[in-house]
Amino acid sequence: MSTQKQAPKMGNDDKKVLFLNPAGTGKKDAIVETQKEEKKEVTPGVSLEASKDEKKSTEAIIKNFAPSAEERIKNADNFKILTNKFAHLKTKSDELKRFKISSDGTKEKIFLENAEGFKFEVSNSKIVDATLQLLETTLEEILSNTEKQVQEFII
Repeated sequence: MSTQKQAPKMGNDDKKVLFLNPAGTGKKDAIVETQKEEKKEVTPGVSLEASKDEKKSTEAIIKNFAPSAEERIKNADNFKILTNKFAHLKTKSDELKRFKISSDGTKEKIFLENAEGFKFEVSNSKIVDATLQLLETTLEEILSNTEKQVQEFII
């Protein structure tokens, strides 16, 4: 019976050295084995030519749906409108937060006026608080949706 010891792999060599010690001889014989692994990207059931054909057809489809210069300019204009809307909503949200911080609950009033010129004024603190809460919730929801549209917009 013989025992085998494997030497540690050194550097980037693809070689492995095995030391054999035949029973009772006291000698060590060295055997060098080479190991080389070839790595290939293989897609099961798809040949390399089929993969190239799929890539070409995908590129052709992308070219067909690529926007023209005119469409890109229109999209850029629409994006500018959307960013202006977001900036306006953000400003209004900040103003509402400042208003809530500065209010003391006793002197706030809400004024409503319609297109016909009719005016309505409320100074009840409970109504003002409920209205402010509704305004804040609605404004944050609209702001969140607009921010999402800005982030997802494709020019």
